[in-house]
Amino acid sequence: MRNLLLFVFSAFTAIALKAQTSSIEALRTCAAEKGMPPKEYIFKLFEKSDIVVLGERDHRDTVQYDLIQDILADPRFAEQIGYVYTEVGSYNMNDDVNRLLQGSYPTEAAFMDSLYAYYRKSETFYPMWEKYNRIKFLKGIYEINRTSPKKIRLGLTDCEFSWDEIRTVEDYKDFWKSPGFERSRQF
Repeated sequence: MRNLLLFVFSAFTAIALKAQTSSIEALRTCAAEKGMPPKEYIFKLFEKSDIVVLGERDHRDTVQYDLIQDILADPRFAEQIGYVYTEVGSYNMNDDVNRLLQGSYPTEAAFMDSLYAYYRKSETFYPMWEKYNRIKFLKGIYEINRTSPKKIRLGLTDCEFSWDEIRTVEDYKDFWKSPGFERSRQF
């Protein structure tokens, strides 16, 4: 079997959002320069590299997630790669998120209830994340997995966190000062 292929979806906060375009014109330009659609260009990169990193623009810009979902929905992705890694989501929740995304639910409403329960409990250490990008991303992977014989696995890479460990305001403040959290923000 070929080397384990990894798909890394990562947002680099070091790049200022103002330097990024809010349109998809950059994708069109790249496609014209490369002579192929962006999705095909990404799959060509996987032929040469085990790891391909996609940067993220402003979280509110969901057009970029349409491209990512298009890449993930292509049967080649599950067959040849099978893994997506994101900067968002605490690594100690990998089993939980994959149970969610590979689970079987009687209705879409049942899945959405499970998604929101997971999201509130464990997706992020911020008390509130009002942007839709992550819900769209997780729901998209579930929809792909629901109909695909080979399931995509999601790897979460942010620092360890559990709301179950937070009982007081002081507990939450201590988390923000913890060495693990500080280290994860240095990159």
